[in-house]
Amino acid sequence: MKKVDDFIHAELIQQQIPGIAIGIFHNGQPLHLQGYGSANIEHHIPVTIKTVFQSASIGKMFTAMAVMLLVEDKKIMLDQSITSYLPSAPHNWQAITIRHLLTHTSGMGAVEIDTQQEFTDDEYLDQYYAATMEFLPGERWSYSNSGYSTLGFILNKVAEKHYGDILKERVFIPAGMNSARIISDADIVLHRSAGYEYLHGELKNQPWVSKSANTLAEGSLYLSLEDYLKWDRIVATRALLSKDSWEQILSPVELINGQCYPYGFGWDLNHTQENTLLIGHEGSWQGFRTALLRYDHEGITFVVLANASHANVGNILKGIAERFAPSFKQNKDEIIFDEYPSLTSALVNELHLITNQKKIEKVETNITLHALIDLLQTIIKVKVIKQLYLIHDQPNGDHLDRVYKIKFKTKVLTLYSSFNMTRMSLHSIFIYIEE
Repeated sequence: MKKVDDFIHAELIQQQIPGIAIGIFHNGQPLHLQGYGSANIEHHIPVTIKTVFQSASIGKMFTAMAVMLLVEDKKIMLDQSITSYLPSAPHNWQAITIRHLLTHTSGMGAVEIDTQQEFTDDEYLDQYYAATMEFLPGERWSYSNSGYSTLGFILNKVAEKHYGDILKERVFIPAGMNSARIISDADIVLHRSAGYEYLHGELKNQPWVSKSANTLAEGSLYLSLEDYLKWDRIVATRALLSKDSWEQILSPVELINGQCYPYGFGWDLNHTQENTLLIGHEGSWQGFRTALLRYDHEGITFVVLANASHANVGNILKGIAERFAPSFKQNKDEIIFDEYPSLTSALVNELHLITNQKKIEKVETNITLHALIDLLQTIIKVKVIKQLYLIHDQPNGDHLDRVYKIKFKTKVLTLYSSFNMTRMSLHSIFIYIEE
């Protein structure tokens, strides 16, 4: 594993990441578990295989597991309106089902919530209720943290206990996942890693968030490499649930128009060019970045945990996989034919508007607004914007989701763009910048 170790040490330096833990498993058996760098800079504590990292959105696959346990208990029905469990929900939520929440197809509007404020479940829900629906349930796919938080509130009500206790009693303890648990700042948590972020070129501690924000079902777990190893054993053997439940979890969601979108219940679903099934998830939260990818047919799983909000864990995972075995090397991004050049023009126009008006109404990014505007201004000035290239198209109901890239000096910009095909207009962009 020297190639893997050398690669990780180089990434720690190049990306300025305090600490990383990586795991390579074969159907729940360890092939390589290793920590690198610091779990806590202030106290000079190294990362080990016992170091506990926040899960971020990898936690969604555990929320889905909790839901399916209650489905098998016949306490929750996948295709029943969620208003059966949330009687105070507005009328326009009547068509939303548990399945819609699990697959990010509910149409719930996005909500900006103060993460430093304490809220009860009902107070969170009141804010979600007030948001305008973005589309009809099942019409298309749109990633929704609010949807998964709502699943957690439903679990809390139905089980009459916190969803974390369901996982503890029915997943973590039976599997021997001894350090897996809900996040808590107050509790003594052995081997807890600190989280970090870069602000104005300086490394800072993770921002503080409220207890309620850190216990939502969108991804609020502590997990170590040892826990992920035991989770992989569950996934590999399709344990704890029936065969039918696992098939539903790992099947792409079917939209109203009959299209399938590559997301199951808390899992991203993709295939290599050789038709190998890839299942996994990435996450980002409070100074942590995480990635899990399983080559399901081969039974090989890669896990990367980093305690830095800027860490490019996806690329690190790819680098580990190809150094572990050449057969796991993923093809480099290939330019595809642009069937709709007017959409690309609309994206370029939006990037110009961002730099001219200093506004990002349609844009989300992993860096600050000021840094994004400065970078885009430079790219436009030196005409690198003309080197924008398209690498992926994904039909999504009446939308088309596209992935573009721009390479500029040491940086790579990935633009995840969604277009309304009825209006032939840009709907939203997520711009991810990596070194």
